[in-house]
Amino acid sequence: MALDENVPTDTVASPLGGADRDREHRYRPLGSTAVRYVVRPTFRLHHALVRDLSGDGLAIITGGPLEVGAVLALQMRFDGSVWSSTAVAEVRHSARLPEGGWLTGCRFVDLPIPA
Repeated sequence: MALDENVPTDTVASPLGGADRDREHRYRPLGSTAVRYVVRPTFRLHHALVRDLSGDGLAIITGGPLEVGAVLALQMRFDGSVWSSTAVAEVRHSARLPEGGWLTGCRFVDLPIPA
């Protein structure tokens, strides 16, 4: 799955409810929020889109499956701004989407602390 670097993004989010709710409220960006990530041990760069985001994790749409337990170093870009600080997340699940791509749920394991 290729990610167009010129995809418009929007930081306005709407809360999700029902089956999409985990321990924390999840928010779905209106528009596309880009993610770039690497997976140990290859550290090859991949691109994805954010499906939803919460305080303790995120769901991304990837081009292929990721192994449960895999550790990702990732960065997000909102509204065409600069890339965020690097966060570390562990893959909790990965499932094929009927419309193509894979929905991959991740839990943050190490968040950067603002100075």
